[in-house]
Formats: sequence, structure tokens, C-alpha cells
Amino acid sequence: MPEPPQPMLRGMAGKWHRYWSSYEITTRLADLMFDLDNRIPSQIAALGCELEREEWSALCEKLAVRWSNDGGKSLRKSERSLHSSSAQVSIGFERVAFHIKVQDVGGLENDRADEWRINDISSTGMGLTFVGKTIDQLAIGRLILIKTETHPLLLGVIRRILRQNNGTKVGIEILGQTPVGVSLLDPAQPDSPPFSAIYITQPNSRKGQRWFLMPKTLLEGDKQLVLSAQGKSYQIKLKDPQQEFEDCSHSNFDTLSKMD
Repeated sequence: MPEPPQPMLRGMAGKWHRYWSSYEITTRLADLMFDLDNRIPSQIAALGCELEREEWSALCEKLAVRWSNDGGKSLRKSERSLHSSSAQVSIGFERVAFHIKVQDVGGLENDRADEWRINDISSTGMGLTFVGKTIDQLAIGRLILIKTETHPLLLGVIRRILRQNNGTKVGIEILGQTPVGVSLLDPAQPDSPPFSAIYITQPNSRKGQRWFLMPKTLLEGDKQLVLSAQGKSYQIKLKDPQQEFEDCSHSNFDTLSKMD
């Protein structure tokens, strides 16, 4: 006859203790995450939950990081190479947009330039370590701007945070390089000051798509805005697909006309 079930205790070994392996489920999550890059798989759609594709992708990634032994490293889409150098960093949409717009790249957290270290980097991601005491701006889903001596100015999104005794490990998804600061005017609010936004052209994007990041308050389908950059202004209309981050939103747009 089979032996009766025995208790599972963390950190114990021996005949009377069994271990639950997360290998099968993390492997399945990895497959789902790749499918979710393009569509919602039929297995997920059959659940009948009212979640968008981006929300399912974020949920699968969080579960994979929690349950994998390596903090999600094995689920990366691009192999990273070891890299050791310091970096200047700015975190949060408002801060990042300001630094890009005024082109004050050298002002990125100069007082903390010795507290950020690059551990590894790939075409789509980067691993950083913050060795300072504390940093309030760290949050998953928040924008981060990174300046190094060997790469163009990089814009990314914080995807993983792991606090350890020797520093805080931060995993970054790189959106693209050489971001451009632009201004947005809402014709419905003519007396309001312009909003700051960030634009990455398709050639400078790591995913082959352009990125247009703006305050969440402006995100509305078919909304028309006036975009100003480098002395020129255009009337644009926001359109799907749209995507929300922790501190800003992304939307595709159509250019309706050039303004005098």
C-alpha cells in the first residue's frame, strides 16, 4: 500500500518530507508569455476573465518571477552578457521627461552616480544594482532613464526588484534608445500649460515599434492633441493599441496635419 501523505517543510530533507517543484508551471508560464506578445491564447480566453492582453502578460510575468528559482532570469527573451560599469539613472515619468526635454542628461542623479552598477545587458534588457541606502522612486512598471559611457541614452521600464543585503537588484526592459522630449497641448484645455511626453522612433526602438509615452490623464481613444517638437507642431489623433505603465501611458497615433 502507498505511504500516507507527509508534511512538506521548507528547508528540510529526508524520507518523510517531500518538495513541490514549480518547474512545470514556470515552463508553462514562459510559453504563455511568448504567446501573449501577439495574442491572447485560447486557453486563457476560455477563462472568461475581462483582462486585456497586456494585463495577462504582466500577471504571468509576476507569477513567473515569484515561482522561479532564479527570479525570472531563465524566462528572459534575450541572453544577457556580463557587464560591469557605473550608470547615471533617473526614475519616474515626470523626472525622465524633464531630463530628456531640457537635454540635461549630465544632471541624472549626479549625487548618486557611484551608487548604480550595471551587472548585465542584452538587446532587450539590463540588470542593475543600487548600492545606496534607499531610493523612494523604485517601483515595478515605472520608467527609468539610464546613461552609461558605452551605450546611447536608454529608456526602459522597471520589471523586477529584488532587495538583498549587498544592494537592490533591478531588472529593466529596454524600450529603446535616444528618446526625444515633446510637448502636448490639449485643445479642450486651451488655458492649461503644455504636457511633457516622450517619443522613441521606430528605428531607435528595441521592439521595432515606436513609443509615445504621455501622462495617463491624456489617454483617450480618438483624442486629438497638438504635438510640438524641434520647433514644429502637428495635430495628432490617439489610437489603439494603448498600454499603461505605472506612471504613464503609451498610445499609437495618426498625424492629421502640420500646423503653421
